[in-house]
Amino acid sequence: MIYMLDTDICSYIMREHANSLLRTLHDKFTDGHSICISVITYQELKLGAGTDKYHSRIAGFCERIDFIADWGAKQADSFARIHARLLDRGMPIGFADAMIAAHAISLNATLASNNRKHFSRVEGLDFETWDSR
Repeated sequence: MIYMLDTDICSYIMREHANSLLRTLHDKFTDGHSICISVITYQELKLGAGTDKYHSRIAGFCERIDFIADWGAKQADSFARIHARLLDRGMPIGFADAMIAAHAISLNATLASNNRKHFSRVEGLDFETWDSR
């Protein structure tokens, strides 16, 4: 199974504020699951980094996950369908969240995020909350 980590999960892990997240992540690795992030999450982390301290944390974090998933035509097609469906239902979410959801769906990955409000709206998304509080 592939777990794709959303930006909020990555941020909590890198800030070392959530031992429960670190345990969950360790358990998923130990159970043989692949852990990845979307290139969309990667760019969000890089944009929000600000200081050299966080840039080095991002680099260290990315060395420990299995891969950063690339974005291509398959993901763009999935995004277009998801975004249009959410707009038609009057339940839009941000572009980045819709892109990350589409990316997880296209990889048959389970998305790990604590953003229930947005991701629970996406049909067909396998989604888990990893409590970071």
